[in-house]
Amino acid sequence: MKTLIVLIFMLFPMIALSQFAEDSELVKNYKLNFALPDIPAFKALGTEPSNILRPSIAQDFSFVSSEFFNGKNLIIPTSFGLEISPILLMKTNDMTLGEFRKHNALKTSRFSLGTFKDSLKTMNISVGYRITVINKGDLRTDIGALENFLDMAKVHAERRSFLIKRYLKSKNLILIDMNDEQIKEMDEYVNKNIVESEEDFEKRLDEFKKQYKNNNWNAEKLDFAVAYVGKSPDSLLSNVSFRNFSLWGTYAIPIKKFAQILLGVNYQLNNFHDKNYNSFSFSNRNYFGSNRIKVFVEEQIESNKYLGEKISLLLNCGAEVNLKNGFWIDLNAGLVKNYNNNSSDFISQLRFRYTLPE
Repeated sequence: MKTLIVLIFMLFPMIALSQFAEDSELVKNYKLNFALPDIPAFKALGTEPSNILRPSIAQDFSFVSSEFFNGKNLIIPTSFGLEISPILLMKTNDMTLGEFRKHNALKTSRFSLGTFKDSLKTMNISVGYRITVINKGDLRTDIGALENFLDMAKVHAERRSFLIKRYLKSKNLILIDMNDEQIKEMDEYVNKNIVESEEDFEKRLDEFKKQYKNNNWNAEKLDFAVAYVGKSPDSLLSNVSFRNFSLWGTYAIPIKKFAQILLGVNYQLNNFHDKNYNSFSFSNRNYFGSNRIKVFVEEQIESNKYLGEKISLLLNCGAEVNLKNGFWIDLNAGLVKNYNNNSSDFISQLRFRYTLPE
């Protein structure tokens, strides 16, 4: 029965095309996995020296865990973070492209949660919120790219439809009356005579998606986010007190197809020994490569009011790799220089990131 339904669909491709024009196509069919963004709730935990919050397209679900490596040895991670887009997650099976485009900024709203147990066995838990204001390079809202995608599907569907009709006429058959064996023979006839097989077409669509990601991994974006961190002396969170409030703004600028510049600002209100202290940081990170593999260099200057005016500079470099659909790793190493006491510290990290596959 499934085969018959597919064949009927291919026999009447223009019906499918008209439905697409009416925005009945589902968002989930056009999801692409670009490099995962940083998670606000995870970033606010302070487990990373870099304060820049990397923007990207909204995902239904993403996960990150850090500190697999402490500079000398592999260790069991103690910090975790996850981020969800409630609207995308709840309506993933029925949201259309037309619905997604309406009030798009709200559709890109994401909420995050993070946890971290520090060296004093204090449990830190954080919640965060992020919204994307500029969201270029998202196939779900890229009308021009979707039209190209549709043209490919239209030509392929018309070819199959023509061959199916020709086969039915030559055999004097009616599609709905055919048995499984006859349908199998017809399918073999179509695949034998079509210029592009179903497998070749799928490969071409995969190549289209791959090319789109390589052309748009560094697209222009603007994200804003906030996060709150509380701390508790035990894992039951029975006595949570304020530890940190963070605010971010990050603007991503494309440089042709091979590079991306991130400009970020971060404000933090930190609580130490029942006193609040402000800190500001300005960051620049530059990526080079493609969607799947890229390297980066980063500079950050931070002013921290804790124990007086404290100025520090971060020089950082690293790389990230897409191991498989939805699975990423990224690593970095760098130097943090404290200008107040003229000291320097070496830092390095290895992180694992995951999002739902395409």
